[in-house]
Amino acid sequence: MLTASRTMPVKASPLPRVLVIAVEILVLAGLAFLLARAIWFIAYGAYAEPFEFAEPDHSPRVSEARLTVSAQSFAGLFSGGMESGPGDDLDTLPETRLGLRLFGVRTAADPETGTAIIEAGANGQRTYAVGQAITEDAELAAVYADRIVIRRAGVREVLFLREESERAAAARPAAALNPETLITDLALQPYFEAGNLLGFRVNADSAAATSLGLERGDIILEINGRALPQDAEAAARLLPGLQQSSSLQLTVRRDGERVTLDASR
Repeated sequence: MLTASRTMPVKASPLPRVLVIAVEILVLAGLAFLLARAIWFIAYGAYAEPFEFAEPDHSPRVSEARLTVSAQSFAGLFSGGMESGPGDDLDTLPETRLGLRLFGVRTAADPETGTAIIEAGANGQRTYAVGQAITEDAELAAVYADRIVIRRAGVREVLFLREESERAAAARPAAALNPETLITDLALQPYFEAGNLLGFRVNADSAAATSLGLERGDIILEINGRALPQDAEAAARLLPGLQQSSSLQLTVRRDGERVTLDASR
């Protein structure tokens, strides 16, 4: 007799099904978030909130600014020690104490483009242009008809055309010039331009020419600012007497330019 056995079905637990549903919900939520981000990016683009940095307080800069204001505020109190400029009144500039002698000047429309003939100690007579060093701590700053301006250690000083010659006149006897032989000594020859007598050319390198500061080729145009007589002999007779006076200036043409020479002794 056969006996049939009946197997009872096993009921599945509901827990795994709940987990699957939860995972699906999370995945859908994540996809929805990503989709929303993508739509936002397409519509508005990327956006980043600017990050503001606090500007640090640099105390050295503050100190520098205060120092600058202080220097500008009190500049007038220390003007005596500051460098003087081209705008200074010439009459207020001090006379230089350097052992220099001014022999001649070559002026121009701009005083800062002229030249001067200066004797600086052992260097002897030399022609200096504005901006050129005369000594280790002094340079030529400007050239005028009767003086030059020297810049020494930031301070502007003047040297007059007659200053050194007047001192020398009191210290040494003047070598007399012979008016009878002066024309020969200087080898003066009339110089004409456009048929008019302009002056007298010096054609000799003699002791007489050197004593007057003249060089071969110079054309004497004026004596003490006055035009020369029309006669070479009359002009030559003027020089010895004027040389003994306190002031004798010769205006000559040298290398195509007007030069004022101090011929006082």
